[in-house]
Amino acid sequence: MMSPKAKKTISAVIVIALILAMVLTMVLPYIV
Repeated sequence: MMSPKAKKTISAVIVIALILAMVLTMVLPYIV
């Protein structure tokens, strides 16, 4: 079993990755 701290870290990483993906899709047209 994973510890609560590890689970919280993983969920935080997933949220950050989702935000980064959204920002990239918004910014990409301006870069290209």
